[in-house]
Amino acid sequence: MLEWMREIFGDAYTEELDKKVSKKIGELFVSRADFNARTGELETARKTITEHEGTIATLQAAQTNAEGLQKTVDALNGQITSLKRTAALEKALSALGVTDPGYVIYKQGGVDQFTFDKDGKHPNGCFAKKNKKTLANSECI
Repeated sequence: MLEWMREIFGDAYTEELDKKVSKKIGELFVSRADFNARTGELETARKTITEHEGTIATLQAAQTNAEGLQKTVDALNGQITSLKRTAALEKALSALGVTDPGYVIYKQGGVDQFTFDKDGKHPNGCFAKKNKKTLANSECI
């Protein structure tokens, strides 16, 4: 019996009325145990969401960092390729008797004005100018 209802209604609160009120309360309201269980589940879900948001932020930062590192690697690979080509071109020019190959490369517009194979050397061991103009009006330097 709901004693607090008896305090309000006094003797008018009967056993039959108590059953009807208890039944309706059971239909309309959640028990404290169910409420506490759901509250615990909600707190666990909130903590999990917060943890996942932190993980996502960490992964996004790592991805941004990885993209930046990839750009740096690509730039450094380009520099390595340029240095290899410059060294190969200077070596070839020196073999032809050029005393200042760096100046010759500069006057021709830079190392990028010369054609190289994928190994940094022309297939014939000869460096042809891209625009077909060469130092001695020949096909090779």
